Amino acid sequence: MSFFQQVPAMYKVSEPDQLVDHQQQLIGLFPGLFDSEEFSDLLLVVNSSLQIHTHRLLLVTQSSIFRTMLCSQHWPEAQQSTVHLTEDDQCLPHFQDFLRYFYTGTINITTASALPVCMLADKYHVTSLKKSCEGFMSENVGTPRMYNRAISWRKYGRLADRPELREACDKFIAWNMDTVISSPDWTSIDADDLHHLLKRSDLVVANEVSLLKAAVDWLTDHPEQTNDVLQNIRFPVMKPSELYQYQFSGIGDKSICSYVERKGTLTYQANSVDIKILSEHNNIPSAPFSVRLYKASDSGCPWQLENYSAQGKAPHQIRFTTKTLLAECTWSITFHPKGERVTMQFQRLNSYSGYCYTEEQIVTDTDNTVLIWRVENCSLDKSLHDHRLAVLLHTFHNGEWFVSAVKTFSSAGAENRVEDLIPQSERQQYVSNDTMRLHFIGQTEWKEYQPTAL
Repeated sequence: MSFFQQVPAMYKVSEPDQLVDHQQQLIGLFPGLFDSEEFSDLLLVVNSSLQIHTHRLLLVTQSSIFRTMLCSQHWPEAQQSTVHLTEDDQCLPHFQDFLRYFYTGTINITTASALPVCMLADKYHVTSLKKSCEGFMSENVGTPRMYNRAISWRKYGRLADRPELREACDKFIAWNMDTVISSPDWTSIDADDLHHLLKRSDLVVANEVSLLKAAVDWLTDHPEQTNDVLQNIRFPVMKPSELYQYQFSGIGDKSICSYVERKGTLTYQANSVDIKILSEHNNIPSAPFSVRLYKASDSGCPWQLENYSAQGKAPHQIRFTTKTLLAECTWSITFHPKGERVTMQFQRLNSYSGYCYTEEQIVTDTDNTVLIWRVENCSLDKSLHDHRLAVLLHTFHNGEWFVSAVKTFSSAGAENRVEDLIPQSERQQYVSNDTMRLHFIGQTEWKEYQPTAL
């Protein structure tokens, strides 16, 4: 019997092997080939100004469009060593980085480049890059004004049928108008989108004059739209002092200046004439007399809670005064940001000593963010109006606080109670750096005036 025949069956003879993985070294060779004449078999000329030396293999394996262009016998460019491409002007500055992605698999996306790169990825069917760009846009709609591209991204979301991106942009634009009207995109907003936007009553903005200024800025390049745009500005709810200062700051276009002068008359009337008299000649429940969500000091009050994690269940008191036309109201708010605990004290008699002592009992103990609000000292007849409280919830993103949710409550009586303003499951998204920020806005809603019959 040989030696090998004596090896027990429990031992299995096998051949040694080892996986040699130099994949990263191979991938590392590709970036050096980008825009290099060495081994290049194709020159791309973009918009007759940009020339890039490329390699067919890397293009056709990652883009079905390049594969069709460079491999199909039906395309004259297939056999040529130079191919001319025409790209959108906004895409041209980013085309080189887009093409480098074919060699490196990486690209740096910013708010300025996300949309152009996304358009190129969509055109050339580079699906993974397109999805990454769309994800970046959805996650970064909230950016400071100098970087904000919500208007352009919303347009892309509509045209490319990306409802999630469009909805995110719609909310951000409506609730952060002060950021949007100062962004690079503002003057490029489509006329139809601007008309639709200015009709909304849920816009969060400093005041109505801010919207007027923004509309006039847009009209600089579209003077033929003056009447159509400015008819959506709510002149009656402006403060006369703010409109007066703006009028005398200098409005360049004569037709715009004339329109503002004419409509401005209603601003001074609405803020000086008794509401009953005003309602006899105007439809005061209509849009021009309806307030938006103004962040000015005479419309509401900001509120911020620092060291949130260390806070107990103590209530916070907020008071502010609002003025709408000639109506002044004082708003009183009690807010429990960490929950509500209510105790009561009872006098007890010690039967042995005969002395009384005080005992405290917990009546209510909940983690709900209870909000209690009421309107005091309202100067108007109740038959003319109702009250509504709006609460703006903020999130911190890219170095700034932005409004990310709006909750409104109509008055149902002398005192109004919201059992859980911010449910526990949502609460953490509104806390950043151990800080929570809200903004309370008191609104007056007009009713149709019914004069008393004689």
